[in-house]
Amino acid sequence: MRCAAAKGQSEEENTSEAYEDLNSIEGVGEVVADAVVEFFAEPRNIKALDALLAEIEVKPAEQAAKNSPVSGKTVVFTGALEKMTRDEAKAMAERLGAKVSGSVSKKTDLVVVAGPGAGSKLKDAEKHGVQVLSEDDWFRLIGESLITPLPRAVVHTVSPARRRRRRRAATGSDRRSDGTVVL
Repeated sequence: MRCAAAKGQSEEENTSEAYEDLNSIEGVGEVVADAVVEFFAEPRNIKALDALLAEIEVKPAEQAAKNSPVSGKTVVFTGALEKMTRDEAKAMAERLGAKVSGSVSKKTDLVVVAGPGAGSKLKDAEKHGVQVLSEDDWFRLIGESLITPLPRAVVHTVSPARRRRRRRAATGSDRRSDGTVVL
């Protein structure tokens, strides 16, 4: 809601805009959007977030590729993956701009089958005429012969001195002699 003043908007206009932005995110409905807006309406929550931000450095999230061969496609992974874990496969596909689903439907573009255990997803893919790839075919399609390591965290710690300066500047808080923080 701090953006309201910067954009020349009233608090109500900015809250409404934030609500609409939240509602447009896939998987976020009215209940979650309401909860997020209510959370940021509480001054104590803003203070707590400011204190947290004084302690850490947040890096921007990596943007999904828009020009990859799987960008905008729905992908399902099935069977036992040998070259990566299921989470790594999902993260790789999402990083390349694909949407990863847990089930096959008419809207599915690709099913990546890796070894035994494909089961009903493979049958569903055949039933719906969905393109089926092996794990090796997947890597040829996306043009990565080696799995690139994924970033494990987007939050980094900050030195204690810098942390204290940020805390004082952001919240006007100070640390008592017993180590507790006064907000």
